[in-house]
Amino acid sequence: DPECKWRSEEQAEAMFAIVSKVPEVLVILPTGAGKSLLFQMPCCLQGEKTTVVIIPLTALKSSLLWSCKQLGIDAAEWEPDVQIHAALVFMSAESAATQSGRSYILQLDAHGELERIVFDECHLLESTLDYRQKLAELRSLRTLAVQFVYLTATLPASLRLQLEQSHTLQRLVTFWAATRRVNLEYEVKRLTA
Repeated sequence: DPECKWRSEEQAEAMFAIVSKVPEVLVILPTGAGKSLLFQMPCCLQGEKTTVVIIPLTALKSSLLWSCKQLGIDAAEWEPDVQIHAALVFMSAESAATQSGRSYILQLDAHGELERIVFDECHLLESTLDYRQKLAELRSLRTLAVQFVYLTATLPASLRLQLEQSHTLQRLVTFWAATRRVNLEYEVKRLTA
């Protein structure tokens, strides 16, 4: 059995929830606590379909894409009118909210090729709506029967309630370690069920 070192118990538990296909997962971990691993690792497992990562901060997109390439992860950035087939596809929030962006995601789903949708920096889906109204259109993706993962380093209680209501999150499982940083070692028996 492989031995993995997790940055926190919450990171390990969130990973198990994601690979176990828990339908709605919210992960609140400090910056640098390994949130990116939560979408990088599952897409490398055998039999996984495409993971779409929606990023409200475009500055993060190129950094995440570079990181994935360094790790040998099949990752790509979504471009309109380009047929993209990759294990991990990064889209800016504004691109995902366009008709062509949503059509791409819907086509993946219609062809049985969509595993999950990840909202990185998910607090921005609610906190920036006053000047980024297009982000509200991302809520329409919740009609898809795939796993939804919400990642952030900070989510005040009022924004969390707002996110749960606007994205109709009714079976949400939350992992929260925003106030502590620990390094715990875990033996991973199995990552797939």
